Amino acid sequence: MKKISRRKFTRILGCGCAMSLSSCSYNPINKRSQLSIVPERIVKHMSDEYYYEFLADNDLVKNKKLVKKVREIGKRIEIGIKKYFEIENRLDEYEKYQYDYEINIVKDKRTINAFAMPTAKIVFFSRILDFTKNEDEIATIMGHEMGHVVAWHSKERMSHAVALELVSSATGGIIGSGSALSEIGYFLPFSRFQETEADELGLRFMTLAGYKPESSVSFWMNLKNYSQKLEKYKSKHDIGARFLRNLPQVLRTHPITENRIKNLNRLIPKVKIEYL
Repeated sequence: MKKISRRKFTRILGCGCAMSLSSCSYNPINKRSQLSIVPERIVKHMSDEYYYEFLADNDLVKNKKLVKKVREIGKRIEIGIKKYFEIENRLDEYEKYQYDYEINIVKDKRTINAFAMPTAKIVFFSRILDFTKNEDEIATIMGHEMGHVVAWHSKERMSHAVALELVSSATGGIIGSGSALSEIGYFLPFSRFQETEADELGLRFMTLAGYKPESSVSFWMNLKNYSQKLEKYKSKHDIGARFLRNLPQVLRTHPITENRIKNLNRLIPKVKIEYL
């Protein structure tokens, strides 16, 4: 699959993009300001290029019943997002967060993952559905991915990457070095912050959509239990595998599963009081 490198992304933007590094937008869905210096047309162009190339390189699941069920869950989560704006008294701003969602499932029995593009294109790898026992747990994944979309996480990451590249260049650094040097100190923890934010937003959206918030914990427990079983079959002499399993959170792009579970357990009582 053809991937868009950070270096290519910088070239696409080029020096002709007159932008201020102080340019921020306020996102009411997460109630914080965000750096926003990448033009929407660039975000859409790159997102669509990646997404459609990905679909061309992968086989879609043809089980119509399964695909319909997953897409219906997505529709319900969309309703949950609208309810969130109503409760927050921001319904007049909801139009900014109404997207033309497109949800697909690709055949992949090895990758336990799902992802969302900033243009609201969402992809489930079929393997991740093996770890869901009911629609509520599928809603956990869906709410999380839609949380990334409405929180503008991809555009925010792009903006920070470009800002660091420009700062590195302006201070005499080599293009690309700013991003490389900041990977551990900034982008990895920033990614974990976004993942946690998507977890929390997804929990709210799925609850407002009528799904059981406790299912967010049971889904992550399913993955945790699988991981623990898998480790028993790993060779104790496989130094590389052992190193990856024992990576401290500071070097991970995603929060440790145990920490995600603790955070969700902490939030569920509050969410139930607010929305049920």
